[in-house]
Amino acid sequence: MANSQGVLKESIWRDRDFKSLPRTAQATYAQLLSQKELDRAGVQPLMASKWAKGCDDVSEDDMWRDLDALQKHRFIFYDTETDELFIRSYMRTCEVVRYPNILKNALRCAGLVGSELIRHELAKELRRLGRAEASRVADEIDPEGFENPSETVPEPTETVSEGFQDGSETVPERLKGFETPPEPPGMGTGTGIGSVSSLVTLGGGSADSPAPTDNPPKPRNDPPPPAHHPEHPDFWAPDCAECTALLDQRIDFRHNHVTEAEPPSPYCDRHPEGTTDPCGKCGDRRRQREVFDAELAAAVAAKRTAEAKRAADVRAQAIANCTLCDADGYRGTALCDHDPGTADRARRGMAAIRAAMAGRPTEHTPDVHAEETADV
Repeated sequence: MANSQGVLKESIWRDRDFKSLPRTAQATYAQLLSQKELDRAGVQPLMASKWAKGCDDVSEDDMWRDLDALQKHRFIFYDTETDELFIRSYMRTCEVVRYPNILKNALRCAGLVGSELIRHELAKELRRLGRAEASRVADEIDPEGFENPSETVPEPTETVSEGFQDGSETVPERLKGFETPPEPPGMGTGTGIGSVSSLVTLGGGSADSPAPTDNPPKPRNDPPPPAHHPEHPDFWAPDCAECTALLDQRIDFRHNHVTEAEPPSPYCDRHPEGTTDPCGKCGDRRRQREVFDAELAAAVAAKRTAEAKRAADVRAQAIANCTLCDADGYRGTALCDHDPGTADRARRGMAAIRAAMAGRPTEHTPDVHAEETADV
């Protein structure tokens, strides 16, 4: 699934390095965050001419000036040799370490980067996540002996949430339709079963608000069903019965996971009944509850859709197997029940009704009076 929105935290507007940028460079940074080609490691193709088309007043030269300003202040790094661009703090801003599957995808994307400059900077970011698996990938991709002259420039302080800088906390995998996180450009994309509304972002909150950081929902102990059939483990095949069965199982698992969870309180522990005073923790809890409600609505809708599809598949198969009805399931003007004996039963039933109304026996009703006369 392609990236559909960017995470730009409110705190960035108080960051002295970001405030020192030209206004157009700030807008370009927001544009880069929202590109559909952006992968979970924060890397995307370098496409200055395309990005310049996002504003009628911006030329390609203007775009390169913005990119140079962003790189000078270490917000991004780009390489014209490999046509790659890296948003330096993306993984920390989106807190990918809190979501195991997204972290796995980010590490996989990091291993596919071609630029030595970006691999070096990406390795530094991976080590800052505080995870052993991220550090291992960092050691693998970091070019030996590579030095970036811009490392003498102080790094921006910007957008990392307090309390997660060491990557020590993990929350259960987001239930975004159990989608496979996007692969790097040119590697294809995973196939999912739907997504939560635009309220839900990778970071766990709305696109313009900080993600909730306390009281995450507890995960189920049982693992979800596998994403793919073993015969083709890297993709979901629509015409594979086993893949379809696994998809249905994952929809059911997701539905049960959310509906069995206790809804989080929209208020913090200090204000269990709510408060009219400003409270940051209440705001976090409220956003967490909004995310939970969105997850619940999406899970219920996905299950309802899946059940409707199953019923439609059963009906379509019955129509395909039936020799009595047309392709729409009708026999003449009546909806077909795919039972060859229906017409004969209906004929006999109508004959019995007419005979009863006429006062004479039908071909299937014994003549009791005649039998009694014969006995005499």
